[in-house]
Amino acid sequence: MNASIITWLKQRWRLLLVILTPLILLPLPIIINNPAGVLTAEVVAPHYFKDIIALFFGSMAFGYAVESVNLHRRIALFVLSWVGTGTKWIMAGLMGATAFLSMWMNNTASTSIMLPVALAIVDELNVYNKNSLDRRQRFLLAIAYSSSIGGLSSLVGTTPNIYLKGFIDSKYNGTNFRINFLNFLLFALPVGILMLIFCWLWLQLCYNRKELFQCRPSVETRKSQVKLKALLTKQYRDLGRPKWSELIVGIIFIILIVLWVTREFSDTTGWSMIFKRDHISDGTVAMFCGILPLILPDSNPFNRRNDWKYEPIVKWTSLVQNISWGAIILLGAGLSLASAFQTSMLSESVAKALGFISNMPQAAAIIIIVVISGFFTEVTSNLSTATIFFPVLDSVATSSGIHPAFLILPCTLAVSLAFMLPIATPPNAIVFASGAIRVIDMIKTGIVMNLIGFLVIFLAANTWMPKIFDLNDQTTAIFLNMTTRTI
Repeated sequence: MNASIITWLKQRWRLLLVILTPLILLPLPIIINNPAGVLTAEVVAPHYFKDIIALFFGSMAFGYAVESVNLHRRIALFVLSWVGTGTKWIMAGLMGATAFLSMWMNNTASTSIMLPVALAIVDELNVYNKNSLDRRQRFLLAIAYSSSIGGLSSLVGTTPNIYLKGFIDSKYNGTNFRINFLNFLLFALPVGILMLIFCWLWLQLCYNRKELFQCRPSVETRKSQVKLKALLTKQYRDLGRPKWSELIVGIIFIILIVLWVTREFSDTTGWSMIFKRDHISDGTVAMFCGILPLILPDSNPFNRRNDWKYEPIVKWTSLVQNISWGAIILLGAGLSLASAFQTSMLSESVAKALGFISNMPQAAAIIIIVVISGFFTEVTSNLSTATIFFPVLDSVATSSGIHPAFLILPCTLAVSLAFMLPIATPPNAIVFASGAIRVIDMIKTGIVMNLIGFLVIFLAANTWMPKIFDLNDQTTAIFLNMTTRTI
């Protein structure tokens, strides 16, 4: 019994540290000049179940429902069975399907889902062409990179994006600077699409340059393409007709996206106007759609069979075993630490060290922050990077007289640019564990992907982002005046 307890504690020590650090250490008198502690327990505890946590939990619950009914595989095989027969187009379809799935579920799940599909494609291609190592490398890297790119493209795709909403809702409450599903999608989705296209081109140049510029494929290549097309079509047909549970989850999926997009527009209120102001949030929608599979039946209750028995699409016992509770608590810990950064004035101290940015043009400050954030996240988690950087960037922006959105929003996307190292993000670790990719291969390919990401995010921050969030000299002056009064 004692050995089992010790083993359990060893496996959970990271989670325990995440739980204990903000909840216990922040209220303690650990700072000499502040004998009452950094934050009181009453201030720390609510961070662990703010509205943003509800958004995260609801999104993960619905993502598990998609996985449990196998809807994700149907979507992936449908896309792959309709793209062109060339290897380059198969890869494009694979990357598109992976990125789309990663927009709505965590990137670890989307990578794990698409990895068997990619390996089956590689094995089929190797029947006709034995150059298997390069092919395996490019397909595995395509899965990992497109998963990370898809995650940064939507508000619920990765934890830094969700943390961004929580940080802004808390820090800038009462101002016009707000994050909702629609305005973040309009900002981040073009970034994701551009990065996905450039990623596909870069992988073709690295591993498939000959076919990229080939007008007419060889006889052997055409044979392999026909065989691969038949394989993907057969796998899709083997899924059969969609089951009742798939149809219901698919309908909920569509409802979820529509409700998120139409809840609130940039300058007008959407369907949420029928409720009291600020009573409905994206977290409300996520929780509503996340719990529906726990209630609705997994088979058609209107059929004529007498043996129908009620079973939910997703059982609560299965959901609690597959939800990443550590990630939820980590998000709450991040919000607590961000509040502690501001209360202890640590963010202002770090901002003073970055004072040289204040004397730079805004465009130079943006690119510096993007590069620092992108390389920093290669050696630490993206949420940890966001937790550290956001309060600091808020102080830097305030002292520089620029709108915080110009630094915080690009930083949010930059912390997801983890392409160089296996330890940088779970998708990289998953494909690296296959043994087909060396660290040096990932570094050489990933550093260019990082540079591409830096440039695309910099382009977004200076072109369409200001229009989406109404950022100009006048609104910035009003915003800074409002935040100064609040402080």
